Amino acid sequence: FMWAGYEWQTSEHAYQAAKYFNSNDEQFLKILNAPTPDEAKFLGRTGANIRADWEAAKYAVMKDVVWAKFSSHDDLAQLLIDTGDAYLQEGTFWNDEVWGVNLIGTNPDGSQYIIEDHFKREGRNWLGTILMEVRARLTAEMLYDTYVAETKWQELLDTMLTDEED
Repeated sequence: FMWAGYEWQTSEHAYQAAKYFNSNDEQFLKILNAPTPDEAKFLGRTGANIRADWEAAKYAVMKDVVWAKFSSHDDLAQLLIDTGDAYLQEGTFWNDEVWGVNLIGTNPDGSQYIIEDHFKREGRNWLGTILMEVRARLTAEMLYDTYVAETKWQELLDTMLTDEED
């Protein structure tokens, strides 16, 4: 998918590379060309000179990247739309409580378990929230496009019927 003037293999590549926009061109290009999302993530986390505004910008960057990905792939957009009004979470086993929620709970005896109730999982769930926002926007655009197409069809039909009456 295209984003910020570049063709990206994955959203992980784009997000990690965005950390280095205008601050470390060499690291940016390494991430752009990384062979896998895991390598892109590693490079994104280990490079020097991350852009100064990164902490303030990262949510907006991810939202923009996710929009670019889903809005340019009809099949992915439809999969997301098909989730309906489901509450989406980025469930993680690696304790990412910013982009996702932690799926693992700890019992008083120290044993661990999967937290089944998604409202009891801890984390900000930024990625899940972004996916729900993108889904709402895609759905609204799809409904608008349908409305416009139906309205134009009705106008054409009305014009044809009026012409027949004359």
